[in-house]
Amino acid sequence: LGEARTSHEGRKAIMLVREGDSSELVALAETMGIEIIEIEVQSGTPDPKGFFGRGRLQDVGDELSGIVPGHPWEGVDLVIVHCNATPRQLVNIHNVVGVETWDRVRLLLTLFTSHASSVEARTQVRIAQLQADRTILRELANQQTTGERAGFGGGGRQAIQNVLGTTNHELAQLRKRQSKHALARRERRRQRAKGGAKTVGLAGYTNAGKSSLFLALSGKEVLIEDKLFSTLETTIGRMEMSPRILLADTIGFIDELPSELLDAFHATLDESLECDFLLLLVDSSDSPEELERKLETSRREVLG
Repeated sequence: LGEARTSHEGRKAIMLVREGDSSELVALAETMGIEIIEIEVQSGTPDPKGFFGRGRLQDVGDELSGIVPGHPWEGVDLVIVHCNATPRQLVNIHNVVGVETWDRVRLLLTLFTSHASSVEARTQVRIAQLQADRTILRELANQQTTGERAGFGGGGRQAIQNVLGTTNHELAQLRKRQSKHALARRERRRQRAKGGAKTVGLAGYTNAGKSSLFLALSGKEVLIEDKLFSTLETTIGRMEMSPRILLADTIGFIDELPSELLDAFHATLDESLECDFLLLLVDSSDSPEELERKLETSRREVLG
């Protein structure tokens, strides 16, 4: 399941790609300081067991296990899969390549973990992380019962069941904490509405400039970085020119955002989506095709 670490600066990875543009996933990795050494491409339909075909995946595993000083892949300790992989694919890929393996979901979760600063954001990210880990643990337990070789250093069915039990207990505790955060947010919204304030929600694709616009209109300092998902929690500020109008800056969207991540951030997103006026932002420096794709993604997530 990988190491419990918040900094991945300086890591090297290779990426497995079947089809589609991988530039966004590469940018997400680079945001975390991870260098993509090489992109391995195999055309055709993804294999349900290992994403790549067994032979091609074994070639990647053999290359990784035979690295010597001076090899182009020297220092690679991570494989990133260009899809939202199934637990079965993740476990099987790891078994073959022998290094830590992420799919798109795990990369986003790891990025969110490194960017979460508030208690609420850390709670939301931890819930999504545990939900993803639980699917892997279930796959490991399933492979052991069906006779398949379990990876990730499986310590026996009983050990996996114990970890699953601990995971479920922590999830229950975190969801109680999350419910308290959501209740407090609803009460604050009620009080603001009672006082006659109107709220403008800022929504849009990640790195579209929501925080920059928020700062320009409210004068309230927020983290502004030219990085994907630099904002993970909602910030409320009053409009300088009209103090009775409130602005809500929150997490951005991304194409094919996994449902478990959206569910974990539901309370945070509600802060900007349950507003009197929703402003959907796009970056005018993008190409017309990118504008259309990102706008459609944002509209889809908003209308949900």
